[in-house]
Amino acid sequence: MAPLSVPPTVAIVASRALLLLILGAALIGLVPIGVRMCADQPYLIAPLAVAFWRFAFAVPPLLAWNRWRQRSVDAPARPWLLACAGLLFGCDIACFFVAITRTSVANATLLSNLAPLVVAAWSTVVERRPPTRGETGGALLAIAGVVLLVAPEARLEGGAHVVGIALALASAVFYGGYQIAVAHLRRDQPADRVMTVVAAVAALVLAPIALIGGGNLVPDHAGGWGLLIALAVLTQIGGQGLITWSLAHLAPIFSSVVLLVQPVVAIVLAWLLFDQHLGWMQGAGAVMVMLGIVLAHRGRSAT
Repeated sequence: MAPLSVPPTVAIVASRALLLLILGAALIGLVPIGVRMCADQPYLIAPLAVAFWRFAFAVPPLLAWNRWRQRSVDAPARPWLLACAGLLFGCDIACFFVAITRTSVANATLLSNLAPLVVAAWSTVVERRPPTRGETGGALLAIAGVVLLVAPEARLEGGAHVVGIALALASAVFYGGYQIAVAHLRRDQPADRVMTVVAAVAALVLAPIALIGGGNLVPDHAGGWGLLIALAVLTQIGGQGLITWSLAHLAPIFSSVVLLVQPVVAIVLAWLLFDQHLGWMQGAGAVMVMLGIVLAHRGRSAT
């Protein structure tokens, strides 16, 4: 019996979505590097302030884009879910950005990307749609790769390190919830509307948190503004834009596994820019993450 064929148009869209999702994840991998650069001399910007400016600088061009597309964001469908997505994303970024300063870039990035566990649990328990064998195997292999990537750094001790680990894990829960919310929103809403409302809500959430958190809210050097704008354009508009568009065409569990490209990019860049150690164990972990993504893709394609 011949296998069921996939309509060419659907296959093309799915392949394009996968490529754009990988590119978006790679751009998001720049976030921890940008936060570390902003916090260092000569800019000295507090991490939570960086988080706020990332969203605040993204809102005006997104609003302009919506106006150019003649698309209103005044009365979107399911506003409660849009607000929830923005709240979850704001909390995710707040936890993540502080975690970067309390533990290594590798730890914060990798632990915060354990979101596939949250997405898989939600899909299985709430939506009654358990992952396929391929998706399960791919997710487990990718997460095992994450463990290898984290293991060398996880041996560090100290109260600050423990707080960083806890915040990174909390970030994973919020990030998983954000992915689920956006996947549902993309069933009936355009990506640019979702991005605009989410960015605006997240900025409102992070503004008081940044004020309470203390530290410099603005750069000590003029070049810091350029760095903040670049972070907003590359990661929030570019990275999250590609991810948001792709989530309408790919299964949430598979998409969550693919997003583990982020920690691979972040740890390689941290090794190149900050001279952080990258041993054979972390190299093997990165390979396992990529193989896990391939396995999950095959598992999804077989259904």
